Amino acid sequence: MKTFLTFTIVLSLCLFHLAGCKKEEAPVENTGIVEATEAYQKFFGVPPQGKAGRAYAAVGYLPSKDNPAKIGPLPIFLFTEESQMEKVLKKLVSGELITSDKQFYDNPFPEDLEILVNQIQGGTLVLDLVTSQQWEDEVLSAGTIALMETALQFDEVEYVKVTLNGVPLPWIPAAGYQKRLDAVIDVPPPMLILMAGAWEKGQNEPEEILVEFDRPVKVNSFELYHLDGQKVEGEYFKSIFQMAVVVKPKAPELFQEGTSLRAKWDVVDELGRANSGIDTMKIIKLVH
Repeated sequence: MKTFLTFTIVLSLCLFHLAGCKKEEAPVENTGIVEATEAYQKFFGVPPQGKAGRAYAAVGYLPSKDNPAKIGPLPIFLFTEESQMEKVLKKLVSGELITSDKQFYDNPFPEDLEILVNQIQGGTLVLDLVTSQQWEDEVLSAGTIALMETALQFDEVEYVKVTLNGVPLPWIPAAGYQKRLDAVIDVPPPMLILMAGAWEKGQNEPEEILVEFDRPVKVNSFELYHLDGQKVEGEYFKSIFQMAVVVKPKAPELFQEGTSLRAKWDVVDELGRANSGIDTMKIIKLVH
């Protein structure tokens, strides 16, 4: 079931100033609409929306590192209504959802994997997978379950069948795979997974530093330090979907790819799962 969530968006420059969020300007109200799958709402609550307009929230499942027979959800946001399931599935197999070894999940998909999403017939979806690489049975099973459960979050899908290089997978029931409530792990508390710098092409200095969490969060407190203990000076903002703290540094020349920073953070997600920590990471480089 999909639910339209309509709510008032308060757009303001919400600066953290290292100790908390302080509103510096009068808020401007806009109305945003977000359409979220039932799976997204179950695991992550009401999705945030940072500006006016329409966005879409879904999940992609990946196998758990601790128990590959189980899968866990990761949030995926889209800005278009067309071909949502295909876009989510292709993002899932692209490897883009795993950005850090701190995450709870593994990427089970071969690098050259291609996925064909066939037209749904009578509630049954057929996924054709093609790869030239060897795919171990255990990893294949984990990846296939992740794909099928991801597809089954969409209302129009009741059963899923999968072929690999043209051959139907024999362990999938003849009628197709159905959603299994016991397949998904209990979602752990939020965590910080990545620090990155955003460079414009040709620039020597990053315009922004992004400190990313694994889901949308409310930031209770956040502080960013150089390794010598000096605070990173600048303006601190939340990203549009509240998955990152974005820093516009006062002295961008101090930051290069590989620069190590230390973050002290305290966050809580929409469903009340809280976490805090102190993490030291190296900046990875992102080029626009």
